[in-house]
Amino acid sequence: MKKEVFRMINLITNSADSANLDDMNLHIHQGEIVGLVPINGIGLEIFLEMFIRPIPVKFGKIYINNKPLNDRHPSKHQLNKVYILNQQRKLVGSLSVLENIYVLNNLPVFRGIIRLDPLLKQYAWLTDNLHSTIPPDTLCEKLDEFDRCIVEILKAVTQGAQLIILYGISDILGAAQLDRFKELLTTLSGKNYCFLYICGRYEESLSFCDRIIYMKDGKDIQSFDRHEIDSLRYMKFSRSLLAANSLVNPAAAEVALHIHHLPTTAYPEFYFDIKKGECLVLYDESKELQREFMDFININHGNLGNLYIITDSSGKRMLEKSIGKQIAVIGENPLATMLFYDMSYIDNLVFRMESKIKRINVSRAVKESIQREYHSLIGDDIYASSLEGLSLSSLYNLIYYRIALISPKAVFIIQPFYNTDIYLKKHIRNLIHMLQEKNIAVIILSADLLDSVSIANRRLVLEGGAIRPEV
Repeated sequence: MKKEVFRMINLITNSADSANLDDMNLHIHQGEIVGLVPINGIGLEIFLEMFIRPIPVKFGKIYINNKPLNDRHPSKHQLNKVYILNQQRKLVGSLSVLENIYVLNNLPVFRGIIRLDPLLKQYAWLTDNLHSTIPPDTLCEKLDEFDRCIVEILKAVTQGAQLIILYGISDILGAAQLDRFKELLTTLSGKNYCFLYICGRYEESLSFCDRIIYMKDGKDIQSFDRHEIDSLRYMKFSRSLLAANSLVNPAAAEVALHIHHLPTTAYPEFYFDIKKGECLVLYDESKELQREFMDFININHGNLGNLYIITDSSGKRMLEKSIGKQIAVIGENPLATMLFYDMSYIDNLVFRMESKIKRINVSRAVKESIQREYHSLIGDDIYASSLEGLSLSSLYNLIYYRIALISPKAVFIIQPFYNTDIYLKKHIRNLIHMLQEKNIAVIILSADLLDSVSIANRRLVLEGGAIRPEV
């Protein structure tokens, strides 16, 4: 029987500033990959935080190698036994891969004079076992996300981490890179390293995790071993999580937009059209299109002459005259980029409405009218004086109803399900349906087909600078 590396027993936290854990149980053995699926996200933030700094614990224990982690004053060495790999880069970009792995790890064996040859031999041994070919002298600022994840895992292994927690990996890696990364984790688990893979979609964990734990309201509610994935018990449970959204079909065959020459180097000749109320997914597993498109929108706004929006057979309209009017854009992380938290809900909602009503400012009477109209959809939050303390679903309502108020011909949405749990995904799907029902064409740039399959009327697969046949 393999050695138990990590155990959390009946943990109840007592922090005033975040959603707490409430009788959370979890155990991980040597060489095991465990998937953790947070159904509603409650308690996840404090779960991750406890491995970074001491937190108040009301009841329960955490053990790593049979030694308690949540003592009153855990040492830095104790906290280093767990490494968290997520979207945040922890490498120093101006230093090399070798320097980040060994010199910055503060390991006793490397204190004092550091000799290069032994480090290179150790690095060669590590990378050979992982089939990695990253040169040790590469500056970390030049690494792509996949190589960055590999280097961070090498760093965690070298510093002696007993458990590596992976969170939001599918949000930063394309589908092909994610498959390669899963193969890497499987290889490492065969060498007795253990992982906790946290993701908001259970399908992502099925292929390679030894067990899947479902977490809801800060507690574990179900656990399934790999051999139970095809069982009737698992089928009933997974279907109960999320009722399927009905597909919204375009009301008419009328074309809303014809897109000619998206301004990217990855796809220099790129054409498509989209009907009113249609949802079209541009699937780009490399994420090159969405990165270039967003960079182009953010950096070159006002100089967008290379992209034309054909609105009818007689003429064309420049994108620079369409952004905010004919076309809206919802970025990858809209909660951080599209909201003003010190402004009132209604001021956030009517932001960008000036061009529609052809006035410099939105009058108080117009705001009050919108509050009355949208109260039944948004609730009392529409009268909030600021956005602080509002729920995630209310904030997403604000973003998508703002688009509905502008009523553009089309909206580009970049990775709409970025860093969301199961319930929030369902809520966002309903908001996308709302836009479709208002005859707004929805264009989703995605690196994950599974999340968008239930809402897409069509999918264009982008590969090697070209478009595969439509599906």
